[in-house]
Amino acid sequence: MALSPSHYVPYEAKTVYIKVYSYTDKNIVGALSNTSLDNEIGFSNLTELILIIERILGDLNYPQATVNMRSFNHDRLDDSFQFRDDSNSTSRTIARFSLKVMYKQYSSWQGTLVYIDENQEINFRSVLELIYLLDSVLSLC
Repeated sequence: MALSPSHYVPYEAKTVYIKVYSYTDKNIVGALSNTSLDNEIGFSNLTELILIIERILGDLNYPQATVNMRSFNHDRLDDSFQFRDDSNSTSRTIARFSLKVMYKQYSSWQGTLVYIDENQEINFRSVLELIYLLDSVLSLC
């Protein structure tokens, strides 16, 4: 049985850059960018941030998920919102991160988060751990 050729994704496309404008009462607001996008995309809460990243990963088909996502309805979970162009935002950035999801196993993400402003890098083993890492930085901003 022949193996099908793998889908090549450029190294730069594997990284999502996140700018945080505010973190009030644990509500994250900011914008993200990726080389596969024409403009920055704004987000106004954590759910939106996670779903936008999931959509980008899905569009790139990288990394490939080990299981299919389930939902209560048969529509895709992340099709219910529209991307907002945030390329002209004049908001002050309080923190910057780069996020690289290396694996999508056990219905979650595993990868690396870099806190750009302090040049600190840490691996995460799940989206929940990623949220705790983001909170550990943003609570101090």
